[in-house]
Formats: sequence, C-alpha cells, structure tokens
Amino acid sequence: MTQAHLHPVVSRSFHDDVDRDLKKRQADVVEIYQPLTDTMLDIQTAILECMELTLSEIKRSNHYVRPLSLPLLLDLAGAG
Repeated sequence: MTQAHLHPVVSRSFHDDVDRDLKKRQADVVEIYQPLTDTMLDIQTAILECMELTLSEIKRSNHYVRPLSLPLLLDLAGAG
C-alpha cells in the first residue's frame, strides 16, 4: 500500500473491507492425506539426501551463504 501512495485512511479502509469480505466467505478446508508407497518413499529419501549433500557443499564452498536448516526442509517434506 505504501508504494501506491495511498493515504493511510484509504489503506485502512481497504483492509477493513477485505477483512469483512473474507469473513463473509469462509471456506471449508478439507485436508487430504495420501500415504506414500514404498517406491515413493525411496524417491523422497533419495531427493532429500541429494538436497542435504548439495546444501553441505554450498556451505563448504561459500562461507557467505546463510546456512539453511535441513531439519526444517525435512519437516516440510514430511520426512522428519
């Protein structure tokens, strides 16, 4: 909103309108889980191993790169 150079009152009003509209149209969320087959799990494990090796190589060769958290990546992948 600051890039659009809108007055703070207009911006606040806009956000209030969006919040009100979103509350009117609450979506039903259904979480679906598809279990991995053994082959799918093997593929996922291989990909995560490649990611781990790649990250460790990046960290080793470039000390200016901010280290990434592999446990976070594993949690995101559902393998943790």
